[in-house]
Amino acid sequence: MATQPAREVKKFYTYDDYLKIDDGNRYELIEGELVLAPSPGTRHQLLVGSIPVNRSSGA
Repeated sequence: MATQPAREVKKFYTYDDYLKIDDGNRYELIEGELVLAPSPGTRHQLLVGSIPVNRSSGA
């Protein structure tokens, strides 16, 4: 008889749970699932920083 793998039990997070988290990480709450949001990379920061320069150049 084959055994079935154990099912992973996921916790359903509420907005109140989300507000209580204070560990220095950035999270997103998506349909009750807590997702660790990565920090933006260097390329992203450079591109975002250049947006005001490009918009004000009269292009």
